[in-house]
Amino acid sequence: MTSFWTGMLTAAAVIAAIAAGSGYWLQRRISADIVTPVMETNPDGTAGKALMVYQPGLSDFQAKVTAAFGEGLAEAGWRVFTTTASEQAPSELAGYDVVVLGAPVYGGAPGKPLSRYIERVADFDDKPVVVLLTAGSDAGPAIGLTEQAVVKSRGRPVASLGLTTNRPNDVANEFTGSNAERAVEIARRAGRTLQLAPH
Repeated sequence: MTSFWTGMLTAAAVIAAIAAGSGYWLQRRISADIVTPVMETNPDGTAGKALMVYQPGLSDFQAKVTAAFGEGLAEAGWRVFTTTASEQAPSELAGYDVVVLGAPVYGGAPGKPLSRYIERVADFDDKPVVVLLTAGSDAGPAIGLTEQAVVKSRGRPVASLGLTTNRPNDVANEFTGSNAERAVEIARRAGRTLQLAPH
């Protein structure tokens, strides 16, 4: 074998090793639980208690959308408790009036930490649940999967919102700024205007 072909095979092997290592790291990163303390917003709120459990994701988009939804809830008078989807997130929900579940979409499904959290809760006891997902282009199928998991765990999906980075979120052109900035404002408004029908 000539030195040219030896060099080409060596380069291909190095590229393959880098790609495999990067894929492994990425898969582990998007599947890992990130533990954060439960943070309370608007402790004097009287509208009810909302627990927000979310997976941050690789970018800050999901965190910004989740924070904005929580700000909207607080503006509407809710006490808001926010944490990340991990083994340390509250799984006893009796003290909350609504649960908000958020995650980025990877491979057409909600992030694994959120799915594992839903499995850990196991019984939402007919608690109202809001699904808040972010995606590159289409969160619809993942919203459906998340709602199915919530229903299977005896939760009651009452609202769902999918926001994207690559498709327009504000087709009515109600807000200004970038697509991501508009998504944040849409999430804030959704939190502020959340209405839970009597059950």
